[in-house]
Amino acid sequence: EIAEVVTAINEVTEAVARSERQIARRDLARREMEQAEQLQRALLPLRLPDISGYEAQAAYRMAQHVGGDYYDVIPVDGDDGLWVLIVADVAGKGFPAALVMTAVRTAMRILAPSLCSPVDILHALDQYLAKHHPGGPFVTIVCGVLDTKANTLTLASAGHTPALHRLAGSGAVLRVNPKGRPVGVQIEGRQGGLTLASQTIALEAGDSLVLYTDGLTEARDRTGEPFGTERIEESLRLSHADAVTSLESIVSRLNDFSEGGSSEDDVTLLVLRRRAPADSTAKQGAEVINIFTQ
Repeated sequence: EIAEVVTAINEVTEAVARSERQIARRDLARREMEQAEQLQRALLPLRLPDISGYEAQAAYRMAQHVGGDYYDVIPVDGDDGLWVLIVADVAGKGFPAALVMTAVRTAMRILAPSLCSPVDILHALDQYLAKHHPGGPFVTIVCGVLDTKANTLTLASAGHTPALHRLAGSGAVLRVNPKGRPVGVQIEGRQGGLTLASQTIALEAGDSLVLYTDGLTEARDRTGEPFGTERIEESLRLSHADAVTSLESIVSRLNDFSEGGSSEDDVTLLVLRRRAPADSTAKQGAEVINIFTQ
């Protein structure tokens, strides 16, 4: 009987020890995941830079602790009137997508400031990914070069969702979707030929432009219906305010729509607006990561 009691005590002790080891491993994994999330958030701008005559604001939500969406606004070297706007979406989710997103961010920070053409920037990114991440996931990306002196925006898209241009005069919303395949696509082990088009639009006072990832349009409500592009367009048509208010209007509508539904992909949204003469008291930008409800 004593032997049986000792055996039972040993078994319980070992079970407790195993449980403690499992808890410790889970705690370590959770801390590492939180650190990875903090690191990735640090790679994305919390506030966008001031652009003379314009407002820019972004919203970002990761479906998991780390994600593959990327956005940025980068000044062009030697010309304070030129800015590069970027929204990108790495195929896949989790750590593999986050790793490539980090590489894209590094490449764009190096390449974009020295190039004034969005087509040239995306070609350079495609070559960078082919060299440093062969066989990795592809990336859809929209890249725009804003000329604040000419008030024009030249866009190129590598398989990305169409940009939306709201005309202040009529309130109409136009889709801007230059053709091009995603970057980082490998064909038979070699880089495929990347053919890209670009489109230049004039930005009148009060005009807005929205760039976003497909996590926004593919977010679903509890019945499985996707949010879609039309709801973004409708929100823009009804919006007559600054970039922050326009963005918050879209985000609020998305949150109301998807309550009880699913959002399995990262969501990124960037709004650019040319200031109108009456915009002297326009709202200041909110922190990017705090716009979405959690």
